[in-house]
Amino acid sequence: MHNLAGNHFSDDLLQSLWLSCLPNNTQIILAAFNEDLTRLAAMADKINELVTPAYVSAANAIPSSSSLEQQVVELTKKVSELSTSLHASR
Repeated sequence: MHNLAGNHFSDDLLQSLWLSCLPNNTQIILAAFNEDLTRLAAMADKINELVTPAYVSAANAIPSSSSLEQQVVELTKKVSELSTSLHASR
C-alpha cells in the first residue's frame, strides 16, 4: 500500500483503510496494538492463518430461462421420437 500511495496519504489513513478491509475479528485484535503497518500486516497474516472462518459462502447457479427453454425443447423432441418409435413397432 505504501508503494501504491506514495507520499500522498498519511500512514494513519493507510492503516485505517487497510484495517477496514480485514475481517472484523482481525480488526478487533489488531486495534489493541500500536505497531507500524509492516508489523500489523505480519500479525494479520498470522491471525488469519490460525483463525478459521465461522461461515461458509455458497451459491447455487440458477439456469437462465433460455437454457431451461432449450432443455424443454430437447425433452419434447425425445418424447416425440419415443412416441413415434413406439407406434412404429406396433
